[in-house]
Amino acid sequence: VAVRSGDTALMPYGGGTWASRGMPIGGSAALLAARALADKIRRVAATLLEAHPDDIRLGDGRVGVSGVRDRGMTLADLARTVHFRSNELKGLEPSLEATVHFTNAQPGTFTNGAHLAVVEVDIETGRVSVLRYVAVDDCGRVVNPALVAGQIAGGVAQGLGGALMEHCAYDGAGQPLCGTLMDYAVPTAADVPPLELHHLETPAPSIAGGYKGAGEAGTTGAPAAILNAVNDALAPFGAAVTDQPITAERVLRAIRAGRRPGG
Repeated sequence: VAVRSGDTALMPYGGGTWASRGMPIGGSAALLAARALADKIRRVAATLLEAHPDDIRLGDGRVGVSGVRDRGMTLADLARTVHFRSNELKGLEPSLEATVHFTNAQPGTFTNGAHLAVVEVDIETGRVSVLRYVAVDDCGRVVNPALVAGQIAGGVAQGLGGALMEHCAYDGAGQPLCGTLMDYAVPTAADVPPLELHHLETPAPSIAGGYKGAGEAGTTGAPAAILNAVNDALAPFGAAVTDQPITAERVLRAIRAGRRPGG
């Protein structure tokens, strides 16, 4: 399988991969194209093997007739026949190509999940440490488990950074103060706890392969889970943080406000 993207000389149009739509849209198109090509192969094989298309079986690089073990041929031999001896196809188009355009019948497809964070707040320094993080996501049918796990883990790390440290600061003239990564804090491996990732698979009804997006699950779940965990820890002090990133300064300010009479 050769995947080519990002070249306008090859692709007539494209909307990008925003909204975690790569697998739901691109994967569904690839799946339907593969099915269309398989149907074309069955029709060609049925003609060459003198059988009904419904009796043709594909597998292990071969086509064969169901129930007749010695009647079959390799896909390579079939392709050579199509391209070099098309007179044997008895009127079938000498082509082994398929193009399918997929459009979701629904306005959108949504991923579901639940994220849990366990944090420790140092009330003397305001430092927040993430001790445990559990995520359960349902991105429909999982095609590549390692890739999905990587996307969820990377998204959680990004969401953790947004929740605890990443901040675009500007001076009075509107000039950014965070010009490099020396000034703009992003999470490192030391900041991200071991992640416990779990998956459910509920196929999306309007998507050909039942796929849902996975790329944004971590980024949307992590900030809310971490903020809620911090505020749960601060609740006994009558304190709550409402802004992100949850810096030590903001935590200490919230604690002081909670301790004041009427705070």
